[in-house]
Amino acid sequence: RKPARRGLPPHMHKERIIYGDGSCIHNGSENATAETEIWEDSENGIQESKRITGNPLGIQREELGGAILAMLRVPKNNELTYMTD
Repeated sequence: RKPARRGLPPHMHKERIIYGDGSCIHNGSENATAETEIWEDSENGIQESKRITGNPLGIQREELGGAILAMLRVPKNNELTYMTD
């Protein structure tokens, strides 16, 4: 017999809305600099920016980097909605 699969109790489930944005100066060139930032509206929420390294740097990579960073920061038992431009 397989154990029953039940969802988390309501008091343990939390919906998190994380906003993100990536930026890149000199997009695609050798001297490009890039950063991704994520934040949450709540008072004690996530607020983090991270400089991206490696080549090639580009705006698409930074936008995806924000989504990945949000997934790494939000606990697995929370529902994540990621908002970006």
